[in-house]
Amino acid sequence: MLCAGHHERTVNESFQLMLDSAQVALANSVAACDELVAALRAAGERVLGFDCEWRQGGRVSVVQLSTSALACVFHLSEMRGMPPSLRALLEDSRLIKVGCAALEDAAKLM
Repeated sequence: MLCAGHHERTVNESFQLMLDSAQVALANSVAACDELVAALRAAGERVLGFDCEWRQGGRVSVVQLSTSALACVFHLSEMRGMPPSLRALLEDSRLIKVGCAALEDAAKLM
């Protein structure tokens, strides 16, 4: 399979280029969370990738949000709850959050 563009690339080659240029950042503190939320907002993208992780029957322990170039992993379990900056980002109706089972993840956050 080929991707459209100036240079013909296979899907695997294009995916590898995306991986090579993407950044992954972790937030274990409210200060780090605030910095990453600011970076996500500064990216100026209207659509964010969204996912949550939790243990069976437990609270959400990890929130993941991404742009086309930045993936942010927020360790809520290490921050003792959701920082206000992250809550405001998640509640921002101008930003579209997409992911597998996103409605289930969103419901788990409530």
